[in-house]
Amino acid sequence: MLDPSLPSKGVDKLYHYTRKFGPQAEKMLKDPNNHLYQRGRAIGCDFKYHEGSKVFNSRQCHLLLTWADECHGHEAQAKLKEVFLEMYLSRGADLGVREELLAAVKEAGLPVDDATTVLDGAHAKSSDLEERLDDELVDSHRKTSGVPHFFFPDGTNFSGAQPGDV
Repeated sequence: MLDPSLPSKGVDKLYHYTRKFGPQAEKMLKDPNNHLYQRGRAIGCDFKYHEGSKVFNSRQCHLLLTWADECHGHEAQAKLKEVFLEMYLSRGADLGVREELLAAVKEAGLPVDDATTVLDGAHAKSSDLEERLDDELVDSHRKTSGVPHFFFPDGTNFSGAQPGDV
């Protein structure tokens, strides 16, 4: 989801994917029996394409995830990430919109007022959070070879879709 070339308000997902992957993108997105959707259902993730949904620069999502980890711990970060993914992949939420981001924060049980200060750059740790995020992004771009890519605290990482038992 992190594509710095995309505007924060996003662009139409079908249009973007058709330009990126060609005409098969429409079938990929709209066919409820495509491989990705089937794999998701097998592990309880209900991917759905919503007409008019967008892809966007997800820097604000990542900034809130950094804040959640830094200020509320790994479990809070994991819960917020889960909410972001469910909102985006299943509900078609536009996480390029501030109100949707704050709704996710609320759903994850985190303080919305505090998250608002983070998005405004007015949080007591704003510069530290931005710096940490930038460092993590540089590091992950060096290590990432495909999507999805998984990083674990012990340094293990792997790329690409994996069987559910992995």
